Amino acid sequence: MVRDLISGTEMARFFRTVSLLLGNGISICEAIGLASEILSNEVLKDSFQKTRSEILAQGISFSESLREKKPIPSFVSTMVSVGEESGKLDGSLREISEIYAKETEQTIQVMSSLMEPILILGIGSIVGFIVMAMLLPIFEIGLTVR
Repeated sequence: MVRDLISGTEMARFFRTVSLLLGNGISICEAIGLASEILSNEVLKDSFQKTRSEILAQGISFSESLREKKPIPSFVSTMVSVGEESGKLDGSLREISEIYAKETEQTIQVMSSLMEPILILGIGSIVGFIVMAMLLPIFEIGLTVR
């Protein structure tokens, strides 16, 4: 769950950045190079840098290069392919980033809703321990008085 959260955050950040750069007239290779520099996940960073070098060296499309990368889901390469064919790659990349942002938000909500009962049990255990630590000497005094 944590791995999905981290990779989802990184993918949303990467595709949002590439979308903004493409929308402002920067070439796809430069946009991928610049956007890969903001990633902290080394696996994704290496994948996108290899994608950039494949586009430059072999002249293949962005979607073809993404299809070959293991950490990139197939729906991403499909969405990129649709964006390339329609001429609206920046819009397609923005949509991918929005999907990942929503998915990340949902994962955070699930994790926080799972943390609530755990925290309640932990605090209840601490309070119970304090109550027992205070009452046990009182009960022992009552037993020695008889």
